[in-house]
Parts: sequence; structure tokens; C-alpha cells
Amino acid sequence: MVEFDALQTLGTILTCSKAENADLFRAIPGSFGSIAVITAARVLCIRAEPFVHVEVMRYSAVAQLTQAMEISQRGIMAAASTAWGAPLFIEGFSFSASDLVAVLGRFSAEERAREHGALKLLKCIVWGGL
Repeated sequence: MVEFDALQTLGTILTCSKAENADLFRAIPGSFGSIAVITAARVLCIRAEPFVHVEVMRYSAVAQLTQAMEISQRGIMAAASTAWGAPLFIEGFSFSASDLVAVLGRFSAEERAREHGALKLLKCIVWGGL
């Protein structure tokens, strides 16, 4: 998101971006409507390729998952380097205190074979096209 308009509880509408109301720009998207409701947004779109390569990594401690996600965010991928490069998508899930998962994904124009038994291939679908 580059910018959005947010409706606050008293009826005021604020425009939020990195430069304008920057504190709210960072806080509102994760607030589930408790701070304000986004009424309009300007977003940057990227061209999707027909495939997404996905790597799933399991961890037994929160510190391990957090470290892996921090490394992935920096694009280093030291803990799970593969031939397909740094991820574009990073997500983390916790099923219990000792069962945690990091999911890394990257667009690809072509199908690729599994690497190290961890790489999976998903076909991209267009939102709303179902």
C-alpha cells in the first residue's frame, strides 16, 4: 500500500502514507478496525508469473522461526538457500509452541522440478476469477 484514506470513529477522514500520518500508516493495517477503517487505498501492483515456487520450513522454537524470517526478509536466505533465489513472499504460522512453519514463495515463469524435497509448485490464479 502506498497511501490510504482512513475513517476514524469521530468521522474524520485522514490520508495516511509514509510521509503523511506515518504512525497511523504503520498501525492501521494491522489494527483490525480498532483504530480506523480504510475507505480507499492506493496500491502498487506487480505482474504475476504463471507459477509460484513455494518452500516450507518447519521449526520447533519461536526464536528459530523469527530468525529464519528475518534472514528471509533481508533476502539473504542463508538458512534455506536454493537455486531459485530470495523469496518474494514470506509468511509464518504457529500451530503450537513447538510446531512452527515458515513459507517462502517466489514467482516463476516456468515449472521447475522439486529441489531437496522442499520446493513445491503452485499455479497462480487471479483473484475474483474463480
